[in-house]
Amino acid sequence: MKSNIKMIFFLIVFIILIQLFNSIIVYSSNKSINKDINYEEVLSIDLITNNSKIDYSLRNNGKSILRRAGIETFTVDDKEKIYLSNFATGKIIVYCKNKFEQEIDISNFYQPRDIGINNDLLYIFEDQGKIREIFLEDGRELNEYDIPTMIKMAIQERNKFNKTMPIRLVNNYQDKQISVLYDTNFLNLFRSGEKKEINMDKFKLDLKGQIYKQLIGIDEQGYIYILGTEVRDKNDKIEIKERIYRFNNTGKLFGIADTVDEKNYIVPFKYLDINKSGDVFQLLVKKNKLKVFKLKFKENSDLKVLEAANNTQDMTTIDNFSSVEDKYLAVRKNLYNKAIELINLKWTYDPKSNTNKLSDVVTPIYLKKIKEKRKMTGIPYCWGGYDSLKTKSKSQKWENFVDAVSKGAIVGNVGVTLNYVPRTTGLDCSGLISVVLDLDSREPSWKFLYSSQLAEKITYNQLALMDMLVKNGHMFFYVTKNNYGITSIETNTVGSQWKVKFFNWSWRALRDMNYSARRYKGLARSISKK
Repeated sequence: MKSNIKMIFFLIVFIILIQLFNSIIVYSSNKSINKDINYEEVLSIDLITNNSKIDYSLRNNGKSILRRAGIETFTVDDKEKIYLSNFATGKIIVYCKNKFEQEIDISNFYQPRDIGINNDLLYIFEDQGKIREIFLEDGRELNEYDIPTMIKMAIQERNKFNKTMPIRLVNNYQDKQISVLYDTNFLNLFRSGEKKEINMDKFKLDLKGQIYKQLIGIDEQGYIYILGTEVRDKNDKIEIKERIYRFNNTGKLFGIADTVDEKNYIVPFKYLDINKSGDVFQLLVKKNKLKVFKLKFKENSDLKVLEAANNTQDMTTIDNFSSVEDKYLAVRKNLYNKAIELINLKWTYDPKSNTNKLSDVVTPIYLKKIKEKRKMTGIPYCWGGYDSLKTKSKSQKWENFVDAVSKGAIVGNVGVTLNYVPRTTGLDCSGLISVVLDLDSREPSWKFLYSSQLAEKITYNQLALMDMLVKNGHMFFYVTKNNYGITSIETNTVGSQWKVKFFNWSWRALRDMNYSARRYKGLARSISKK
């Protein structure tokens, strides 16, 4: 009896020891996996602390007028100094080894689309078509360059949108040149005046499905860094997978790095950058923290699998008309042309009669800088506004936007109140959509998002010209896809020009901000009204 009890006891102990041993193995295995991270955190700023130099809110006389202005872009030099462009404070804030180092005043410039450093010179790209060249040592402005805000790439074909827009600065450290990258991988070397297109076909990626390739930069040894983005439908939204690839100029692969796949609270215009040495950095803007990571490239053994497979798919053809059913093609083109009229509308701004006179109105920044009469193009952003060629804002005494301007209306309003402010004129995002679709009144963005009577859910893959991308609080018309993301027609308070315009959204911004694809249900009705 005693021997049986002993055997049972030893059996129980043996089983427990085996379980403990297995637990240790699992723990040890998990621990090694956790060590195998693909990045190094090189900057972390706690935005809650009082000594933070970063502010996400653009302020006017101490009052917040844009609460999610954020950090628009960044760049990193070869000493790993990190330059953060924070237009809300009017500063470029410089950190080194996780410590604040200096501030560079940019408050006299328009809102920068991007910044870059090359040969001890700082370049500030304003998206209204200006690039400032500044000597880093003493802040002197050396040169100013004009660049086109949109380039026609070829003769306009019936089924193609062949225009390209600038999106950010790109460094070629081997040739000691800096250029502006356009959304079709077209380069404008603005200092020399040279222009060229990049052939992306030789760069093979290990992604699948809809793949988009974008140049990040070229290091001092001539290695070329490409961002590959795989886009997948997820109901009416998207998921993405991003990887950075290091190639030589013949297309031979020398490295792969995964990006940090966390969502941004505010998505920067540029969130990836390389320095002269070929280190790749990623900016992540969270609600209470701002971080910069140095991405790690995979070892050579991992690359052999990819080279053997040589698996790639070309980017989806940029063709926003051909997939549309013929019965709606004319309708969509008509809506597009109506929107273009609002982008190209010419009018005269007079600061003496059209400037802000009310305490709860904030004039768009690009109009604030104007001190005398000036001819303008495009209807400005106005919170709650519904003024266009044929429509007017609620209960106002003018007939349309041009009439409102001539009668001394306040042009533009960023929007610090819950509702439209009388005596202001212009269009907000849903006002533009409602005008182009010929709706009886201005409908808010949330109604396009949630009302199945007004709009239907579609996938990103089904998007066609003048469909919509919507989230609660903002919306815009879809024009076409490109390497960077999506070209839109909209009015917003992002960038230098707060007005009806063409704009670009990155795939990461569309994913991180949860934009949903929608199609207006009354497409046929929208051109039947006269």
